Amino acid sequence: MKSRRFVKTFGLLLIVAIVAAAIGFCRYLDSRIANYGRIETLITRLAITRPSDVTDAQWSGCVYWTWQLHTNYGGHNYFDHSASYTFADEFEQKLDGQVSLQTVDWIWDQYIQHTKGAQRYSDTYRPTTHEYLDSADNRDYPSLDEWKSRLRERRQ
Repeated sequence: MKSRRFVKTFGLLLIVAIVAAAIGFCRYLDSRIANYGRIETLITRLAITRPSDVTDAQWSGCVYWTWQLHTNYGGHNYFDHSASYTFADEFEQKLDGQVSLQTVDWIWDQYIQHTKGAQRYSDTYRPTTHEYLDSADNRDYPSLDEWKSRLRERRQ
């Protein structure tokens, strides 16, 4: 009789532990997904902060490639969990200040520092290089108006 009661109690405790772990994991993922979306919005906000010394095409390329960087390396499997929240807070502060090509470089440097694989991606696609800036007019990036439209959609 005691062994049946033990088995039932143990089984119930095991189920409670599994459910609690599942809830905790779901909350963790929800938090990560929300922060991923927050960073996407911050990247899209770059579209409304074009520096005066950068053309529309150049800045659109910076937004586009930074968006691609985040798409490829911003997920919870790549970007260091604890660092992603600090990064988002610092990114938001930078957007509230003077934005420049150095801001874009800072973003890329953060991905290199906190992810695996972003260094190689940066070596190939960093949009602030002379190669990308000089060829921006010949590339088919979404326009700044398209990025601004995406930002409006995200804010709704």
